[in-house]
Amino acid sequence: MRGRLTATALGSALLAGLLAATASVGDPHDAKILPAETEAAARRIEEQIIAPCCFRQPVSVHHSEAADAMKRDIRRLLAEGRSEDEVVAALVAVYGERVLAAPRAGGFNLLAYLVPVLGLAFGVVALGIVLRTRRGGPADARPGARVPGAEAAPGEEWRALLREDLRRFEERQG
Repeated sequence: MRGRLTATALGSALLAGLLAATASVGDPHDAKILPAETEAAARRIEEQIIAPCCFRQPVSVHHSEAADAMKRDIRRLLAEGRSEDEVVAALVAVYGERVLAAPRAGGFNLLAYLVPVLGLAFGVVALGIVLRTRRGGPADARPGARVPGAEAAPGEEWRALLREDLRRFEERQG
């Protein structure tokens, strides 16, 4: 009983400590309140930029000192009157192209947009070819089909005679 009480007390103390710690952490953005359209622009930019500490998540959802600093920089630049494109360009100038969530559609980066489309088109064509050959395609294209004016395949005469004999045998039996 005493062990349970101690574990419960310890768990409560940890929970209280976590709540106190999260309450003391301030908003990563500057204390001054920005107009609604500026805040909306900041959120759009945060979706376009990857956190520079690990390059895995957009700044909008990443929690790190580097991401918090970047959020403050975005809001500061917007408050100075810069456009969204100018803020993104400033961040790219500092951190490089790698900080962009989606590569720019130009030069070598254009492949990031073209390869999936070309791959999909190639896959559809290949699937069509496979399905067509599986269904048999046109009668003239099937292997072993007789083409007018072509010589019979080796052994075809024997197969024809065998079919005729089987037909006659079935007629006698039936």
